[in-house]
Amino acid sequence: MKKTIISGVLFFVMLSLLVVFFKGIPQDIYNNRQDKDKWINLLNHIEANEVDEVSLDMYELDVSDKENIIECLKGAEFYKSNWRQEGPTGNILYIIFKDNKELYFSYWGGGILETTYDHGQFLIVNTDLEILIDELKKRN
Repeated sequence: MKKTIISGVLFFVMLSLLVVFFKGIPQDIYNNRQDKDKWINLLNHIEANEVDEVSLDMYELDVSDKENIIECLKGAEFYKSNWRQEGPTGNILYIIFKDNKELYFSYWGGGILETTYDHGQFLIVNTDLEILIDELKKRN
């Protein structure tokens, strides 16, 4: 009888620990799927003819630099969801669309940028974009 009670308590404790340990993993998987779809949807809206202005650190870029930024963004890949809102913030790249909607990107380093879109917060990666941003920052 004592062994059954002790076994039941141990089973409950182990189960509780497993639930606590794995609690975030399903949430990560869910948000990665959702946010990847949001990134793909956003890519369909980022077109040079739909963008009115692109600014880097509050300096408006000329037409050719704007097109280069947009091209690099379109080449960026989804990295992961940031539903936990971790990491550095501070906007570096601003995009204003012709319909007055705004999109902001924060820089994490290593070619990784963060943005929010359609209630999702996620990271994208493109090392060419990092090189371009560094080059443009040196010019401005």
